[in-house]
Order: sequence, then C-alpha cells, then structure tokens
Amino acid sequence: MNSFLINEFQVIHKKNILFSAKFDDSGLSPLSSIYTTVIIGENGCGKSYLLSVIASFFQNLDLHLNSTKRVNFRYENYFVKYLIDGSEYTVEVKNNELTFFKNGEIISKDKVRLPTKVISISYTVEDKFSFTKNDENQIYSYGGVRTSSNSTFINSSIKSIVEQIIYHINDETFKEQLGKILEFIGFSKRIQIVYESSTN
Repeated sequence: MNSFLINEFQVIHKKNILFSAKFDDSGLSPLSSIYTTVIIGENGCGKSYLLSVIASFFQNLDLHLNSTKRVNFRYENYFVKYLIDGSEYTVEVKNNELTFFKNGEIISKDKVRLPTKVISISYTVEDKFSFTKNDENQIYSYGGVRTSSNSTFINSSIKSIVEQIIYHINDETFKEQLGKILEFIGFSKRIQIVYESSTN
C-alpha cells in the first residue's frame, strides 16, 4: 500500500477559478499512520463538490492512463500536485491535453503513479459522487448509499461493507489496515457478521 497525499488542486473553467486549494505544502509524506485532511466551511460553500471533483479527476486520469478510449475531462484546466511514497507528481490538463511531471521533470504517461484506490463514501442520499459499478481493475470505487445512479436503499451501505470484508477476508494487509481504522475510530478490532438466509 503506497502513501498518498494531495498537495495542491486547482480547476479553471472558462477563465473562472472553480477551485484553488492547497492541502499540504510541508513536503511530508505519511508513511505508517492514517493521514487525515479536514475540510471546514459553511454549509453550501462547496466542500462536497470539491471532494467529488477530486474523485472524478483521479477516476478520469486512471482511465486516460490505462484505457485506449479518449477521456474527456469535465473542466478545461486542472493543475494537481500530489505525493506518492516521497515522489512528487504534477498533472496539468489543458483542454484534455495532459502533461506529467515527477519531481519537477517532465515524464511520459507510463511513468505516472496513481494512488492505489480512490473511494467515495457518503451517507447522504443526495451525494455528489460519481456512481459506478465497482470494478477491481479501476482505481475509483463508489461506497455511498446509492444502489444505482439515482436510487438509494437503507441497507446498501451495510451490504457494501460486508461484501468488501468477505471479499478481502484472506488479505492480511487489508485486515491490518481495517484493524487500524477501527482502532482509530474507537472500536474493537474484532468483527462479527451475523446473517439469516432468506427464502422466496
């Protein structure tokens, strides 16, 4: 599992600056602890929208790097700087033309590293994240409560969590990270799944 940290995220569309955010400019990369960024602002100021645009950017970037299909980014210009395992990557998008840098030097797209996974999680029925059927071969995974692009069922988030635990039950790294997360939020590392079979 690589360490990942966004330093800077800027979006410009039709000469308007939609976002210009600096999350961390210390140059430090988290190595072993759970790293958390807190975004604070009044209701309606665009916090959720910013997160959805970040998730969408990395989803499209992954498709651009790993697919033969042409990917159209939603906005005209992006400037994104992030750290992975101590190396700084910069991605510039200008009208769907991409330029990549590693530690300030221009690189080809096959040299670009991306985060292992981008997971969008929300417990509101009107979240702004892109809904997709989860594909283990893609970087982006939707973990919200919607079960389709425009519908929600109360138990869908619980079902999704249980499915992920069962799918990764033999993955020692997954179990170790899950234990750290549970400990971090004040829960026991022990999980018990109880279910009843149903007949139609």
